[in-house]
Amino acid sequence: AKSEALDDLLVLDASRESVTGMVCTSFLAELGAEVLKVEPPGGDPARAWGPPECTHKGEGLAYLSEGRNKYYVTLNLETTDGQEIFRQLARRADVVVEAYPPGRMDAWGIGYRQLSRDNPRLIYAAISAGGQFGPRAAEPMPEYDLTSQAASGLTFITGEPANDDAGDAGMPTKAGPWLAGYAGGAWTAFGVLGALHYRHETGRGQMVDVTPAEGLMRYLEYTLLWYHIDGRIRERIGYYDFAVFPYTFIQVKDGWAFIAGYTDPN
Repeated sequence: AKSEALDDLLVLDASRESVTGMVCTSFLAELGAEVLKVEPPGGDPARAWGPPECTHKGEGLAYLSEGRNKYYVTLNLETTDGQEIFRQLARRADVVVEAYPPGRMDAWGIGYRQLSRDNPRLIYAAISAGGQFGPRAAEPMPEYDLTSQAASGLTFITGEPANDDAGDAGMPTKAGPWLAGYAGGAWTAFGVLGALHYRHETGRGQMVDVTPAEGLMRYLEYTLLWYHIDGRIRERIGYYDFAVFPYTFIQVKDGWAFIAGYTDPN
């Protein structure tokens, strides 16, 4: 009987093969939204994601971790009948989340331009690797977490530094978890919540354009400012930190310890 922040909010999740989409609607569902996941015939290919030797009733762990709190329906959006059913659902929905290549939903007649005519209050979140309007939108790329990490700049500053004396060129390191997808999902949900406030004030919905790389780039703290102020391109320095020293792991006889000294007395 406990009320939730997003009670009575209907979300249509059409984000096929998208960590960003799954995470976004998982956040919204946790806040009380009613999420209807629209999957193609045969199911979302993301259902197989996760360690292949460890599944639950045939479902991958990565899918299960973000698939809770949702309802599911099969709908072929490539057919006229499927498009009409989706159009009818969108007339009653508050939010649509999709992750098809830019222009695909428009070509099917169920993009924001078409759906907002019937439902001006609709909030439409479009997820893609290169954005809906930027220079890369014309050549859509798959939404791979590694390429989004690289495009954000994260892999350039993460990893061990080069060692010229040893002939070691250094090695970039990707983040262990699917960090770009989760950052993108968080920022998609954040954009939807901002658009909900705008709708509360104006009565009109909005389109939210999200790329996982831009979501992750927001977490690179002072990196961009450093370049603009000093012309310094931040490089990899392994366990160290440019802003604080000592602030690093050191090896001790029974494993590893971490020392952090923010001030001279420390």
